[in-house]
Amino acid sequence: MPSSPSQQRLERLIEVNRLVSGALDSKELLSTILTAICDLFDAEGCSLLTVEPRTGELIFHTIKGGSEELLETKLQPDQGIVGWVVTNKESVIVNDPAKDPRFYSGIDQKADFQTRSILCAPMELQGEILGAIEAINSRRPEGFGAEDLRLLEAFASQASVALRNAQTHARVTMEKDAYRQELDSQFRSIIGSSKAIREVIDLAQRVARTKSTVLLRGESGTGKEVFARAIHNWSPRSEKPMMVVNSVALSPELLESELFGHEKGSFTGAIAQKKGKFEIADGGSVFLDEIGDI
Repeated sequence: MPSSPSQQRLERLIEVNRLVSGALDSKELLSTILTAICDLFDAEGCSLLTVEPRTGELIFHTIKGGSEELLETKLQPDQGIVGWVVTNKESVIVNDPAKDPRFYSGIDQKADFQTRSILCAPMELQGEILGAIEAINSRRPEGFGAEDLRLLEAFASQASVALRNAQTHARVTMEKDAYRQELDSQFRSIIGSSKAIREVIDLAQRVARTKSTVLLRGESGTGKEVFARAIHNWSPRSEKPMMVVNSVALSPELLESELFGHEKGSFTGAIAQKKGKFEIADGGSVFLDEIGDI
């Protein structure tokens, strides 16, 4: 027995939701969303507007079946039917927009387009309005109906989650790229691009984020202090001092005083209080060079 039109649309909505939920690229996601809307609601065109967090303005982010001149066009939060939808967090059907006082004709004028019917739902996630989805000009003589509104609301709810996931993915990707660029900058004093040196840099990067003591081993002149400074610069301690102590250049008695400091009069010649390297570097790092030779 063939499915009813309503059942077919529901099955199509489920399939579209599956595609949308798996998309992490924002351009691919928005294209999928709008193609699905035009198909699901037999509309001549559709658009997705996002809310600019700082100003609250609505921005035409993606358009299907309409003039691309509208891309990046901005509406005030209370402008047009879509502005009303976002402000009131309510979906609407308007099958005669010319008679609706909320309708903003400026968009039609800019796009040389005639809007005959509008189906619009807010994209809301955890109380936050991300934007709105519009289907424009139903091809059916009766226009959009109540079933269309329910389907668009269900679709907008799922699309909101997918959009936020895509935005988060894009932000994490940007942060990762910035992190890598900054990492490269932090290690600009390290010359080398071999697999071995990249492995050492990667290890230094990982330990820099920890509070662990690090042992750097290598012959004199191989760059132990360079890596020590790189680890410090990339660590959460980078805003604090890094103190370097040449362990073999000092006698055991002087080394103790150098590291831990001393109070005035604590021994002959201690004419004033002296802070040790550990105290000076509080919250930072101490590099004990040649510690294995003590």
